[in-house]
Order: sequence, then structure tokens, then C-alpha cells
Amino acid sequence: MKIRAIELFIRERLLMPFVGRLFKRERVSKEYFLSFSPEKILVSKIHHKIGDLLVETPVITNLRHRFPSSKIDFISSDYNYPAIYNNKYLNKTYRFKKSLRLSFLVHNLNLLRVLRKERYDLGIVLSATAFSATNAMLVCLVNPKIIMGLRKPKQTLSIPQMLYNYGVPWPDGIHHRTQISLRTINPIVPEPAFKDETIHFSYLEISEAKKLLMTEGDKTFVGIHAGGTRDNKIWKHDNYKALTGMLSKNDKLQLVIFAGMPDEEKIIHKIIAGLDQKPIIIGPFKHPSYKTFRTMIACISNLDLFIGNDTGTLHAAGATGVPTIGIYTGSNPSRWKPLNRNVHALWNPEVEDVKTAIYSLLENKLHPQGKEINKHGNSASVSAPAFSAID
Repeated sequence: MKIRAIELFIRERLLMPFVGRLFKRERVSKEYFLSFSPEKILVSKIHHKIGDLLVETPVITNLRHRFPSSKIDFISSDYNYPAIYNNKYLNKTYRFKKSLRLSFLVHNLNLLRVLRKERYDLGIVLSATAFSATNAMLVCLVNPKIIMGLRKPKQTLSIPQMLYNYGVPWPDGIHHRTQISLRTINPIVPEPAFKDETIHFSYLEISEAKKLLMTEGDKTFVGIHAGGTRDNKIWKHDNYKALTGMLSKNDKLQLVIFAGMPDEEKIIHKIIAGLDQKPIIIGPFKHPSYKTFRTMIACISNLDLFIGNDTGTLHAAGATGVPTIGIYTGSNPSRWKPLNRNVHALWNPEVEDVKTAIYSLLENKLHPQGKEINKHGNSASVSAPAFSAID
């Protein structure tokens, strides 16, 4: 408790007043943006979680459609860079290295020098999933004419808020994270039309992924990723083992098992033991990197169906447009499930529920009408799933 009190004292009484005096910005009203047409826009999100980044990518899509001829750049953390690289709605993407190592500090100083030369008209701080004083400070140091971002809920003062020209009020009640994120740009895009998460690949990346999968033939490719970073968000491995056992009995299906991190190798061995047919295995990667993540998601984009826990991989799969089943055990899908219509959420399902959902969605490939599956395998008619990112 004493350490927490000291932290609060340093932040509230010393750091925040200092930051406020050093980087004080003139406040503007919402009416200011009625005639505001920025030629250069910088968007920043340096939080270290791929799913948290992708859930805010609809902001980029809506900005591009609102300002089709503007230059729109993005700052990402080095960790998240593979998920935002090559986004077709961005002009350029920059990497910010979150470390105090000397080489990283030099990199970041050079990055800051390059960005300041751009003289951006608008800086947007994305914080619908996590508030970051570092993120706000970075944009402030780039020195765009106007900075906007979300105001922290139930707080009158915060470091990010002090650095904004306009702070967008956090909405009351419980909302999906994408909807909260889109609120950030409400002053300039009052009615955002696009809510799909997006990720884009080059033709070469897709071609290389097809070679890895060997997708030629009549089989239907079903991918599974049983890993995750938090135990409470992982469906039991015994459930995945039972599911793969059922699916492997169908000779029309080709299972593809994915593993990103080295510690997921044990999971793979457990869930594929004793299968009737040999699955294709992608990963795990001894040294996970930009290229290995891009390779894994490009492979997923070539599947007929993907199943996984609530992870960054699930968000990336949904963003490719592939029919996706997200299994939620510890997070609320009404707040976190990708809003892409090709993504279907199951809450704490039984193995039979997931099997029912799989066969229902695979059947939809041959029919124009889609189905939304609930926990008990019942279906309600909805419009056909979107199988590609918004164009």
C-alpha cells in the first residue's frame, strides 16, 4: 500500500503537473472539426498485444474512406508490427521499439526525427484496449497540429488527456472495444461504416503459404490453434484432443494444427496423438518473429475454416475473412469478438457443440445463406458471411 501511495504521489503531484506545463496544448471544441480536413494523419498504438491492435484497425479503414487522398501513417510496437504491416489503407507503417536498450533508444530517436519532418496535421492516439502515457507522449513529441484521443473514464485528469487538443469522452456502459475505438474519431468520422478488423498479405506471402499447406485436391482444410497466453482463456486441451479425433475420422477433411510459440509443442503432441489421419503442422517456431507470424496467418487465410481460443491469432484469422469459430472461456465475446461477420463465437462449449458449428459452417460454403451458431448448436438465419476484407 505504501509503494502504491508513493507511485500515486509521484504521478499526480510531480509528473503530471510537469508534463502539463512542458507540453501544454490549446484545447479545441468539437465544432473545430466541422471544417477540418487533414492532409497528413498519424495514428499510434504501441501496446504489446496483437489482438488489441487488430480490434482497433477499423479506425484505419474508416479514416481512409473519409479522407481518400490523405497521407495516413501508423506507429506500431515492434511486437505488433507483423499484424499491421502491408495494410492497404496505410501509406507507411513505423516500428517503435519498447525497450531501454541503447540500440533501441537510438532507433526511436531516429524514428522521432523522421516523423517530426512529416509535419502531421492530426495525431490520433488509440487507447480503447489500454491507456498508455508512452503512446500519448510519443505522438506529442512528433508534434502534429492537433492531437485527439479518448479521455479516461471516471477520471478528471491523466497524462494522455493533458497532451490532447481534444479528448473524446469514454462512453457510458459496456461496449464492444471496436465501438469504443471508433468513438476516438467521432469528431471527424461521426458515422463510421466499417467495423471489420483487417490484415493484408502480398501475393508472394499467399503463394508461399499455399505451398506449405499443399492445398491442391478436393479436401476441405480445417485449422486449429489450441494455444494461448492466459490459462483462463484456453479451452481444455482434452477438448481439443476429442475434437481432432472426431474430425480426423472424416476423410474429406484435412486438419491443419498451428502453434506459434515454442511452449505450444507439447500441446500439439497431445491433441494429435492417435489420430486416424496425419495432420499438417505449422510451427511451433523456435524463434517467433515477424516472418513466422506472417507465414502462420497467411496459411490460415488459405483454409476453409479456423477454430481457436480468444487470442491474437484468432483476431488475425477473422481479419483474413476465413470462416472462424472463436471459443471463449474467460473473456466476454460481446466486448472482444471480432465484428467481422465470418467470425462466430461459442461460450464455454461442449465438444459436440463445436463439432455441430463446424459442419454447419462448412455446409454454408455450398449455400448462399449463412447461419449463426449458439452454444447448443441451434442456428438462426443471418446474411451470408463476408469472406473477404472490406474493399
